[in-house]
This record gives sequence, C-alpha cells and structure tokens, in this order.
Amino acid sequence: MPVLAAEIYGGAGGVSERLMGEAIQMGLDTGIWTRKDLVISTKLYFGTGGFTRDLSTSRPTPNSIGLSRKHLYEGMRESLERMGLEYVDLVFCHRPDPRVEIEETVRGMNFLIDRGLAFCK
Repeated sequence: MPVLAAEIYGGAGGVSERLMGEAIQMGLDTGIWTRKDLVISTKLYFGTGGFTRDLSTSRPTPNSIGLSRKHLYEGMRESLERMGLEYVDLVFCHRPDPRVEIEETVRGMNFLIDRGLAFCK
C-alpha cells in the first residue's frame, strides 16, 4: 500500500506527517499490515513553517527550506521523527530549487540513502 506525506502538508509543524505516523502505527499495532506491506514516501523542500522562520518577517530562513544538503538531512530527520519511523522507502524533491546547484541536491539525496534514511530517490 503506497503512503505519501510531505513536511508542508497540513500546515505548520508537519501535521500530516504526525497523523500519517499515527495511522501507520495503528495499522501495525492491530495487525492490519506489516511494515513490509507499506511503501512510505515523503517530499522535502518547503519545511514545516514552525520556529525555523524569521518571526519578524514571517519568511523562511535560508536553511529551513530548499534542497541544500543541510535542509535535506535535517528535514528528513524531522520528518522521520514526526512519523515515528526509522526510514522511508522513497523520498522526493517537492520542487526544483534554483538557489542550490543540482550536484549539491544529488549529493544530499545520496547522503540520505547512504545513511539508511531512505531507499530510493
């Protein structure tokens, strides 16, 4: 069963990922499915819009959004924490990032795979 989430879905704080994690855990606990039955994916780019923003301007700070290696890693770790998972099967770039060279994004995505946080990009 495919499951898709994104750090931005549901508003500030990654609400959709938290709800998705609760639903996944409920299904695991009740035996509706096993982790092997699920293909879980998430999207990174927009951040969650929480305290990572400049509160005086309400704009995202440079590292709170985008496809830099820093945001990809931190965004993935936060996403996994919200969903209560150790890894996702698939991670997507939610959109291109004109501020980041494609090589940095590719290296960042490979870093996630190498660390076991995702299996495919």
